[in-house]
Amino acid sequence: MKRILKISKNIFLSIVTILLLALLQNSGCDKTVSVSPPDKPPPNGYIYIDSNPEGAHIYLDGKARRRKTPDSLNWLSTNTYTITLKKELYRDTSFVVNIVEGKRLNVFTDYTKNPAMRGKIYCSSQPENALIFINDSSTGLKTPTTLTGILPGYYNITYRLKNYRENTSTVTVSSNLTSVFYAILVDTTIWADYNVDNSPIITNELSCITIDNNNKLWIGTSGNGIIVYDGNQFLKYQRGATRLPSNKISSIVTLPQNNSKWVGTDAGLAQYYGDGSNDLNVYQPPFYPFAPVGSIAAKYDTLVAVSIESHIVVWLGGRLDFYYPTTLSSTDFNITAMVYGSFNHLWIGMKNAGVAQRFGDEWEFYNSLNSNLSSDQVTSIVIDNLGIVWAGHASSDRLSYYDGTSWQSYYIFPNRYRVSSLYVDFRNRLWIGTNNGLIEKDGNTITFYNYDNSGLNINNVSGVAVDKNGYVWITTFDAGLFRYRGAL
Repeated sequence: MKRILKISKNIFLSIVTILLLALLQNSGCDKTVSVSPPDKPPPNGYIYIDSNPEGAHIYLDGKARRRKTPDSLNWLSTNTYTITLKKELYRDTSFVVNIVEGKRLNVFTDYTKNPAMRGKIYCSSQPENALIFINDSSTGLKTPTTLTGILPGYYNITYRLKNYRENTSTVTVSSNLTSVFYAILVDTTIWADYNVDNSPIITNELSCITIDNNNKLWIGTSGNGIIVYDGNQFLKYQRGATRLPSNKISSIVTLPQNNSKWVGTDAGLAQYYGDGSNDLNVYQPPFYPFAPVGSIAAKYDTLVAVSIESHIVVWLGGRLDFYYPTTLSSTDFNITAMVYGSFNHLWIGMKNAGVAQRFGDEWEFYNSLNSNLSSDQVTSIVIDNLGIVWAGHASSDRLSYYDGTSWQSYYIFPNRYRVSSLYVDFRNRLWIGTNNGLIEKDGNTITFYNYDNSGLNINNVSGVAVDKNGYVWITTFDAGLFRYRGAL
């Protein structure tokens, strides 16, 4: 009701005002009526801004105008203004303009004619003298050199050198700066790599490797079964298509006496007695039938040890039925590596409990408290051709070795490395797979193989094996398979 009364009051006042105005107009008195002056027209200063290349953001007195060249600014008053152009990778360009209303001003900036806008690319490679190509066009220059006078942008730089793999990278060039492209070229006379991008291999996640009597590679994967490579083709043996217990492979060893391959999976043990995908026997170890098989140690076709967590099942008399209890069922004693030594002594490495040796019916344990073992975290173990036992660790700057009497340390790494595999070849060279590449120990000579000297992503090595030709085969957890023929 109050709202209606208020509206009625407003209408009444409006009617009264109209009547008063009408009376004034009809009266005979001269009156002066005051009115506001008319609005001034808006300023009409105008500037058109263009650039080469186009697409520069336009700023007026430091404020973004949300426009890119070519475009114009309108409604400017007569005044002096600072125009700034900002373009990705180019240095800013600023200039002063005098705007006069009623006049049109055109401004053009050519970035290509300003030497200060250009950048450089320093090109270098290992080895040197590689031909340099920019966007597939030859520069006629070789590494190392500096390419000058390059307009800002993104360029594909390629190095080519005979017997080395071509290397291409996209290089970003900015005004008045020097970009760097350094590449380690892959020597294709000694290196080859196989991954999902350049070969039929089914996965880059490889867990282990062995080479059989026919020089075939048997490669375990982290979830795709087994890969068999004969030098010409990659075959895949997988659960479902074959009787393989599981596609997650933890270990593979070859028995040279009969060329059988023993495979540990997370669902049991497989023994391949032939090369066919279904030429295998499958075993579920007793005591722990559903636990994953870990490490495998094989001495003869009648002596194979299989680790199940912190315990061992041994193949004797054609059956997996002999049981070695190592110690209490603690995860610290979980077995990470096993190998048979002389007189059928079994050496085992454990997760956090050091090394143990079984001879006869006795166990002897070694750890960092009762011996000079470098670390209790043992990841791998191997015996060389002289009978020396070598142990790798989860985090250490050294290996441990047992010389027949006691454990000693062998400093080998510049920092703390994780050793994932150990392998001894027919020349008694020790090959050490680590998270930072492959290491060769030939006597007291230590050689590192990784990206820094090969140009390949040889990190996170999971396994090493040397074939009958002397080629070194390297599996990695995430970068596929590598072959090295330089250590013949």
